[in-house]
Amino acid sequence: MPAAGLILGAASLGFLPWNWPPAKIFMGDVGSGYIGYFLSVLAIAAARYDSVAIWVWLVLGGVFFVDSTVTLVRRDSEVSGSIRHTAVTRISGSRVGGVATGRLRSRSRF
Repeated sequence: MPAAGLILGAASLGFLPWNWPPAKIFMGDVGSGYIGYFLSVLAIAAARYDSVAIWVWLVLGGVFFVDSTVTLVRRDSEVSGSIRHTAVTRISGSRVGGVATGRLRSRSRF
Protein backbone atom coordinates (compact mmCIF):
# COMPACT_ATOMS: atom_id res chain seq x y z
CA MET A 1 0.00 0.00 0.00
CA PRO A 2 2.75 2.58 0.71
CA ALA A 3 4.31 1.78 -2.67
CA ALA A 4 1.05 2.59 -4.46
CA GLY A 5 0.89 5.99 -2.75
CA LEU A 6 4.50 6.71 -3.66
CA ILE A 7 3.89 5.76 -7.28
CA LEU A 8 0.85 8.05 -7.50
CA GLY A 9 2.82 10.88 -5.89
CA ALA A 10 5.77 10.40 -8.25
CA ALA A 11 3.45 10.33 -11.28
CA SER A 12 1.73 13.51 -10.11
CA LEU A 13 5.05 15.28 -9.59
CA GLY A 14 6.18 14.12 -13.04
CA PHE A 15 3.02 15.61 -14.56
CA LEU A 16 3.35 18.93 -12.74
CA PRO A 17 5.97 20.60 -15.03
CA TRP A 18 3.73 19.99 -18.04
CA ASN A 19 0.82 21.72 -16.30
CA TRP A 20 2.57 25.00 -15.37
CA PRO A 21 1.44 27.99 -17.43
CA PRO A 22 1.44 27.88 -20.35
CA ALA A 23 0.16 24.35 -19.90
CA LYS A 24 1.02 21.85 -22.60
CA ILE A 25 -1.03 18.94 -21.26
CA PHE A 26 -4.26 19.13 -19.29
CA MET A 27 -5.31 16.42 -16.86
CA GLY A 28 -9.04 16.96 -17.27
CA ASP A 29 -11.94 15.30 -15.51
CA VAL A 30 -10.90 11.74 -16.29
CA GLY A 31 -7.43 12.11 -14.80
CA SER A 32 -8.57 13.92 -11.69
CA GLY A 33 -11.46 11.45 -11.26
CA TYR A 34 -9.02 8.55 -11.37
CA ILE A 35 -6.76 10.20 -8.80
CA GLY A 36 -9.76 10.79 -6.53
CA TYR A 37 -10.83 7.16 -6.93
CA PHE A 38 -7.29 5.96 -6.22
CA LEU A 39 -7.06 8.10 -3.08
CA SER A 40 -10.41 6.74 -1.91
CA VAL A 41 -9.17 3.18 -2.36
CA LEU A 42 -6.01 4.04 -0.40
CA ALA A 43 -8.15 5.56 2.37
CA ILE A 44 -10.32 2.46 2.64
CA ALA A 45 -7.27 0.22 2.61
CA ALA A 46 -5.63 2.29 5.34
CA ALA A 47 -8.81 2.13 7.44
CA ARG A 48 -8.54 -1.66 7.50
CA TYR A 49 -5.29 -1.36 9.44
CA ASP A 50 -6.09 1.62 11.67
CA SER A 51 -9.54 3.05 12.43
CA VAL A 52 -8.15 6.55 12.99
CA ALA A 53 -6.80 6.65 9.44
CA ILE A 54 -10.28 6.94 7.93
CA TRP A 55 -10.93 10.12 9.95
CA VAL A 56 -7.64 11.61 8.79
CA TRP A 57 -8.55 10.87 5.16
CA LEU A 58 -12.05 12.29 5.63
CA VAL A 59 -10.71 15.53 7.10
CA LEU A 60 -8.10 15.91 4.35
CA GLY A 61 -10.63 15.10 1.62
CA GLY A 62 -13.24 17.30 3.25
CA VAL A 63 -11.07 20.36 2.79
CA PHE A 64 -11.05 19.87 -0.99
CA PHE A 65 -14.76 19.00 -1.05
CA VAL A 66 -15.73 22.15 0.86
CA ASP A 67 -13.40 24.29 -1.25
CA SER A 68 -14.85 23.04 -4.54
CA THR A 69 -18.42 23.36 -3.27
CA VAL A 70 -17.89 26.95 -2.13
CA THR A 71 -16.24 27.81 -5.46
CA LEU A 72 -19.12 26.36 -7.48
CA VAL A 73 -21.75 28.09 -5.37
CA ARG A 74 -19.92 31.42 -5.60
CA ARG A 75 -19.51 31.15 -9.38
CA ASP A 76 -23.13 30.17 -9.85
CA SER A 77 -24.34 33.13 -7.79
CA GLU A 78 -22.47 35.62 -9.98
CA VAL A 79 -24.71 36.15 -12.99
CA SER A 80 -22.08 37.75 -15.20
CA GLY A 81 -19.46 35.12 -14.49
CA SER A 82 -21.58 32.02 -14.79
CA ILE A 83 -21.03 29.45 -17.50
CA ARG A 84 -24.65 29.69 -18.64
CA HIS A 85 -24.41 33.45 -19.10
CA THR A 86 -21.19 33.14 -21.08
CA ALA A 87 -22.64 30.45 -23.34
CA VAL A 88 -25.85 32.40 -24.00
CA THR A 89 -23.87 35.57 -24.73
CA ARG A 90 -21.60 33.83 -27.20
CA ILE A 91 -24.43 32.11 -29.02
CA SER A 92 -26.94 34.95 -29.15
CA GLY A 93 -25.10 38.13 -29.92
CA SER A 94 -21.42 38.11 -29.55
CA ARG A 95 -18.65 36.74 -31.75
CA VAL A 96 -19.93 33.50 -33.20
CA GLY A 97 -23.69 34.05 -33.20
CA GLY A 98 -23.55 37.74 -34.06
CA VAL A 99 -21.31 37.31 -37.07
CA ALA A 100 -23.48 34.60 -38.58
CA THR A 101 -26.67 36.56 -37.88
CA GLY A 102 -25.20 39.76 -39.27
CA ARG A 103 -24.27 38.09 -42.56
CA LEU A 104 -27.74 36.67 -42.95
CA ARG A 105 -29.35 40.02 -42.28
CA SER A 106 -27.10 41.89 -44.70
CA ARG A 107 -27.79 39.41 -47.49
CA SER A 108 -31.54 39.57 -46.96
CA ARG A 109 -31.59 43.37 -47.34
CA PHE A 110 -30.14 43.34 -50.86
